[in-house]
Amino acid sequence: SYADATRVLARLEGVPESDIEPLVAAKYNHLVCAQVYGSEGNQEKDDQMDELLMTFPHMSIVTAHFEDEDESTIPEHGIARPEGVRWYMTHRRAAFDARGAPIGIVSSHRIRLPGHAIVGEGKPENQNLGMALATGMYVQTIDMNQDAHLAEALKLRNVLAQFVGNTRLVGFPEQMITDRSGSV
Repeated sequence: SYADATRVLARLEGVPESDIEPLVAAKYNHLVCAQVYGSEGNQEKDDQMDELLMTFPHMSIVTAHFEDEDESTIPEHGIARPEGVRWYMTHRRAAFDARGAPIGIVSSHRIRLPGHAIVGEGKPENQNLGMALATGMYVQTIDMNQDAHLAEALKLRNVLAQFVGNTRLVGFPEQMITDRSGSV
């Protein structure tokens, strides 16, 4: 992973071992944008995602999900009217006690979306939702079907060093592998 690449580079540059993990924690926030988390019928996958959150404390999950709201009240008139389905973006992360032991999953943000969250292909929209909660100077999006090799991570620092000034968006090609088409 890119965090591993940062550890390797820090050691090569002589950064004291006690300073490496705080450096990595400050540089990386792993944000997973998942379509399946919190959906009905996916309890096994939800449990697996919860286990990941508890295992990796710097990871969090952003997901779009719907809630069926049968009726709501119009504030001006006090009249109940059918509202239907509303879509929300929710940010979840593991909560820890004072000793650092995991105690459960908490929802830190819940934002109502203007409409259906999965438009078009769905994957790019998940990443767009996650951008609202991404922190740090650089953001890198990686598809789950994209190979993330250590060698590619080592290149990132050198590539970013080529941009001077106030660069806002940098794109890199990705290798996509699908079960139907093979390598695209």
